[in-house]
Amino acid sequence: MMARSFDEAHIEYFRGIANQIGAKIGQSITSDELIILIDTLNPNLAIAFLSASVAPAT
Repeated sequence: MMARSFDEAHIEYFRGIANQIGAKIGQSITSDELIILIDTLNPNLAIAFLSASVAPAT
């Protein structure tokens, strides 16, 4: 998924997935944006539901 806005269709799509999901996080994301993403994709804070990896600088 590639998005900078948290109200886009693919964010809403991923919210409905019950299985574990992963997200590649760019280095330009702020801590506030990351918290919003986590709260949006995993509102119940289920353990091991969301995996995030940081994309290296190019």
